[in-house]
Amino acid sequence: MDALIPASPLLIGAAQMVVVASTLAYTHKSSPLRLATLALIGVFGYYHYWSCPALSTSGLWNGTCAATNIIYCLHHIDLVILKRADHADLVDSSKPATAQGSAFLRALYLCFSTRSIRSKWQIGNVPAFPSYFRDTADPGRLSFLFRTAIIFAWQYLVLDFVDTAMAAQSPQEQQAAYGEGQEYILFDATREQLVTRLTTSVASSFFIGRIIMDFIYRAMALVAVGTGISQPLDWPPFFGRMRDAYTIRYFWGKFWHQWLRGPLSATSLFTSRSILGLPRRSLLEWYSNIFMTFTLSAAVHVANDVIAGKGIVTGTIIQFQGFAVAMLIEDAAQAVFRRLFGTAKSADSREKLRAPAWRLAVGYLWVQAVLFVVVPWYIYPSGRMPAGSMWTVPYSFVEVLGMQKAGAIIGGLLIFILAFLKPEI
Repeated sequence: MDALIPASPLLIGAAQMVVVASTLAYTHKSSPLRLATLALIGVFGYYHYWSCPALSTSGLWNGTCAATNIIYCLHHIDLVILKRADHADLVDSSKPATAQGSAFLRALYLCFSTRSIRSKWQIGNVPAFPSYFRDTADPGRLSFLFRTAIIFAWQYLVLDFVDTAMAAQSPQEQQAAYGEGQEYILFDATREQLVTRLTTSVASSFFIGRIIMDFIYRAMALVAVGTGISQPLDWPPFFGRMRDAYTIRYFWGKFWHQWLRGPLSATSLFTSRSILGLPRRSLLEWYSNIFMTFTLSAAVHVANDVIAGKGIVTGTIIQFQGFAVAMLIEDAAQAVFRRLFGTAKSADSREKLRAPAWRLAVGYLWVQAVLFVVVPWYIYPSGRMPAGSMWTVPYSFVEVLGMQKAGAIIGGLLIFILAFLKPEI
């Protein structure tokens, strides 16, 4: 694949989208052509994955390209084979026949949206539009584009600033902060190592990691809404509110992006029910699905690591299993608490009352403790990559402006965003 060009992954991915969308729009649920589409998804997926190193000189973007490929393959298999979506599922029953849009375009959007936004398969806990929009049920196009563009510009500068700071690190500084094996040193860690571990777990979970993923999402939203391909309603917020992350289940189910949730949950449910035959709605099925979903997520991130140049990293696998174990411990602790004190179930119920302050405090400490332990297992190997090999933005304004001026602009934009754009934090 030496002859591949940077656009190769995009072209292969686009071809897969067109083939799958055509299958959904123009074939019946039980059509034998769907098996041919399944085979084509495998072919497209293989060539897309191995074309990702041609995308750029950034391990971060090449790895993200590879992970995206796998998720879309699982999503498309789910739509074509498991859910067997067809033309009837693409019709908007609330509109007359004369007002129906193109079935192919609706299918194309469904292929693109792993959260299945505005379809009968939409995942749960999709964040609501912020109060900035006068009508949160239907944000206006211009106001949506304005707000998204301002936040996107701020995110670009933040990532540029971080890139510049990381590139300036010497190999000795990298070794001191993220040296080989330091992610597993906990009880014997020095004060400096503990501080690095804390700042890394907080920054990657609530700041930089969130900004990188949200940055990609906003770029796609600007293109899709700006060109009129889709509506603002198709692009609800990618992340929830940090204040909701007071349990591990809520961290993953309400705060963190749900981009992988649909494809991974569909795959784990198919495995537990159709292959393993586990009793439906049983504790065995419930926790089997949790561990399978996190295992699948680990596999996707390992595939990311390979293309990014990190190789197969053990820490990636055990980090996601660590979250699954933490969720099991959390559920057990809450069950014991309810039995001892006779309180109503709260962490997974649809309760409207806010948890009391002391429970929130304990919850936040618990979540941060889990992040403190497991996140470095995944993040530290990235910190050991050669300086400049994991850049996030293609052009550096910070190098032109200087760190001081760029920092002032970032701070000014942040004040404007907080004061006028009403972000949900």
